[in-house]
Amino acid sequence: MTTIDLDGDADILCDVTDAPAMGDAVAKARPEVIVHLAALLTDAAADDPAAAVRINVGGTAAVFAAGRQSAVSRIVYASSVAAVGP
Repeated sequence: MTTIDLDGDADILCDVTDAPAMGDAVAKARPEVIVHLAALLTDAAADDPAAAVRINVGGTAAVFAAGRQSAVSRIVYASSVAAVGP
């Protein structure tokens, strides 16, 4: 699950892997920038590789698709320690 902050209004909670929901949420929020930090980290990913792919790859694709669909000018994506080691 991820949260989209609406500057004091009720936040939008949606599953980052649900591309239609992400698209609707981003369209409703109309952000200038998306900061994407949702991920399944190393230990959990090792325990459930399929979930890791669904969340880390599919969720990232859904975020980028939603941003593109709503003409978001910038998406900031931060990798994790899993990419470079501790």
